[in-house]
Amino acid sequence: MANHELEEDINAEGKSHRRNLHTSNWGKISSEVMRLGSRPNVNNTNVWYVDSGASGHMVQGNYPVINKKGLKDPVVIRVAKDGLTMTACNVGEVIAYNEVNGVVNTIHLKNVLIIDDLKFNLLSVSRLEVNGYDIIFTQGKCLIIHNGVIVSQGLREGMTYKIILATHKIDTHAALAVIDHKLWHRRLGHIGQQGLLKVSKMVDGIMTVADVPERVSSDFCDTCVQGKQVKLPFPGTRTPSTRPLERIHSDLCGPISPVAYNGSKYLLIFVDDYSHFTVVFGLKSKTEVAYHIKLYEARVTSRFNSKISNFRCDNGTEFVNHEVKDFFIERGIQYELTIPGTPENDGVSERMFRTIGEKGRCMLIGSNLPKSFWIEAVYTAVYLINRSPTRALCDGVVPAEKWLGKRPNLSKLKVFGCMAYMLIPKAQRKSKFD
Repeated sequence: MANHELEEDINAEGKSHRRNLHTSNWGKISSEVMRLGSRPNVNNTNVWYVDSGASGHMVQGNYPVINKKGLKDPVVIRVAKDGLTMTACNVGEVIAYNEVNGVVNTIHLKNVLIIDDLKFNLLSVSRLEVNGYDIIFTQGKCLIIHNGVIVSQGLREGMTYKIILATHKIDTHAALAVIDHKLWHRRLGHIGQQGLLKVSKMVDGIMTVADVPERVSSDFCDTCVQGKQVKLPFPGTRTPSTRPLERIHSDLCGPISPVAYNGSKYLLIFVDDYSHFTVVFGLKSKTEVAYHIKLYEARVTSRFNSKISNFRCDNGTEFVNHEVKDFFIERGIQYELTIPGTPENDGVSERMFRTIGEKGRCMLIGSNLPKSFWIEAVYTAVYLINRSPTRALCDGVVPAEKWLGKRPNLSKLKVFGCMAYMLIPKAQRKSKFD
């Protein structure tokens, strides 16, 4: 283990005079660091930012320092940002560790200013240079060199250079294991920690990771976050309605190909949250949505002698427009709009479309009817769904009973698409043999 001391010229015995130091890059660093500081698994007390404008090394008040001593005359630090100043009343020494190419170097910083109000630790370029160190910025890296040997290195993030200095001694074997672990993580296409542990026992040529420190499993990987991130699951519970028309779920599906035999290209559904009773309309154009909203509202309010309280839909212009808004204001209906790009906010409508599609597709296939008859399959599917059990209702009834107020009778139900014979009325017969 190499030991390198970075000494300062500030008197730590209380004999220093009142001194004004400055950090001209603080304005630039603070804005960039505020973004970096929120990243997972990064401890700000171990992060140092290389500052070419800082007159001395500076640490946060909670940084683990040794030989801490008070200054007889506090040191005032001038910050370039809006004339801001901070005061250091104490000074101390920092012993930290940094691993470079498998070699762990001990870094000893003397006479480091301790500033309670400091949010991020600053490593002074000028102070390093005065004490015989070369600082090279190249290819996104910051290299600190002493006597031709790289004793510490950091990486550029945004417009700042960051160095991670460990406050505890690093075990060289563990450090090398961590390096190998991260290398094989990338070689194997960013495989997960458990997968890497398993594959090392199943194939040859891969380092054994059984002795990798436990903390490695939680190491942050930028690439994994960008390539594997998914939405968090949505809560599976919602507040149920207590009466019919308290909340109506609605959505539009289409255009559907092929066009139905009657010209329909879209499906508009309305699902009552209380009874789960569904009504569907076949539309030729999106412009018909407003008309059918008014038609549905008139029919259901007349039936129940009650008003629709809430209308849940997405932000599509077929729902959110002046005509529908004015109608809702007139009727006292409250919009419940979902978040754009988040259909999970209205899972009732999304799941209903899936159920309708599955049932209608099966009936259409089983009937051997032309695909242009899909609209009839949809109407039949909705009729049957309203008379079938659903997990949305826990009281042992089907939606039609809760909506219509009576138990459905399905004795006359026939198979969709079955053979049927139509009687021609006498008035329409052209001869006695028709």
